[in-house]
Amino acid sequence: MKQLLILGNGFDIACGLESRYCDFFKWRFSRLFHDRTRAEVFKQIKAYVDNGISWKDKDATDITMWDYIFLCASICLEDKETAQWQDVENIIFNVVSLILIGDNYTGANLTFKSKIDSFEEPGKIIFVKFIRKISEKNGEIPETAINLLIELKKFEVIFASYINEIMEKHKELDSKSQTSYKYMAEDLLKRLVGIYNGNEPFKDLTTDVFSFNYSLNEYNTQRIADRIMRELAAIGNGKYTWKLNLWDNIHGVADYQRVSRYLTNGNSAPRPIFGIDNHNILADNIENDPRIIFTKSFRIVNDNVNNIRLRDALSNYDLVTVYGHSLGR
Repeated sequence: MKQLLILGNGFDIACGLESRYCDFFKWRFSRLFHDRTRAEVFKQIKAYVDNGISWKDKDATDITMWDYIFLCASICLEDKETAQWQDVENIIFNVVSLILIGDNYTGANLTFKSKIDSFEEPGKIIFVKFIRKISEKNGEIPETAINLLIELKKFEVIFASYINEIMEKHKELDSKSQTSYKYMAEDLLKRLVGIYNGNEPFKDLTTDVFSFNYSLNEYNTQRIADRIMRELAAIGNGKYTWKLNLWDNIHGVADYQRVSRYLTNGNSAPRPIFGIDNHNILADNIENDPRIIFTKSFRIVNDNVNNIRLRDALSNYDLVTVYGHSLGR
């Protein structure tokens, strides 16, 4: 029997990993701005940008343009738009559209605050002016698009560092502790492949995993898979068998540097990517649309993010299991 298991961020959250965007932003802003409030920092950087001063903070060498864009979003958008995972991609889509398409883009679907303390203009006006000023590089659209993408890649590396840090914190827990991420992930995987879910285990099961998370990968799941196989074999004295055939991370791996050490022929593991849906791009019907380089499909291919399209026999599944993944907006 062949199973396709699709894992979304709900899997990591269910296993106690603080992988929501709101958790990441809390960590990131705390590291960058310490005890200063977001409003205080934004007011200062906005004054710099309005006066033609560089947004780059001399005291924070790893700060990116997208740090300030998301800071601006946290000030100008209604709160419901900033804490949800899928809305971050929507913000990226709107930002690159407002910057690269300009006045021809009329599809902004973000909800802005009508009034913000200490500012005279409404949230939308402040947001649009700020992101256009901070992103301009000689005013040329292709160069601006490339610069936005370069800065986004830097931001993605920082996000990878965050995921690695919280993974390490969970490693400090006893591996057998029921509150550790690896323990909870192993327990949940057992249930998803038919062990301890109240039914008799499958007698001969092979599982392919497509994960939209950046945490577990084909290397750090090997021990988990081995334990599950041994435990399942012991249940029925060899009557039941299970094999983890492949584990692909759709949008990259947080621990990409360590995973790269296992690869041969000079290959390297892809770091996490944030991409936008391309159906929005296609719907606008703009020739040579500069936003195409931000789409998930373009980045997956261009950055060699995963090998799903190169795998053989990714078909004829008897069972498809989806856990913790939103199939719509």
